[in-house]
Amino acid sequence: MYLATTSGDTVPVGAMLRAVVGPWQGRTFRFSGVHSDGQRIHVCLMTAHPFAHARMVLHPSVFRCEMQREVGRAQHVINMAWHCWQKIDEWLLAGVFALLPLSMVDPEVGHHLRLLVERIIGAGE
Repeated sequence: MYLATTSGDTVPVGAMLRAVVGPWQGRTFRFSGVHSDGQRIHVCLMTAHPFAHARMVLHPSVFRCEMQREVGRAQHVINMAWHCWQKIDEWLLAGVFALLPLSMVDPEVGHHLRLLVERIIGAGE
């Protein structure tokens, strides 16, 4: 996760950010990192006193910024494979349930198909 401006530029750690909305409007903050929840950021309020830096956790929208998540190529491939498997699994199960009426009508196919369905859903145990 990283912080990006609305124009898409990455905000480096240590950069100065100026609040544009909310009660902190007009104040200057130093960006110190991304919060562990991935939705908020750690900032330090810059004051005139060198030892009086108030540490806060604020939402990036206060600075008109947004959180961006890096998705590597390997993670993208894993996500696509998982999505494809979910669709295949969904349609295979739909196909089995579509054949249930056939198993009720045809005695030869019905016996084997009924055993298969019972094995899948665990009703025969």
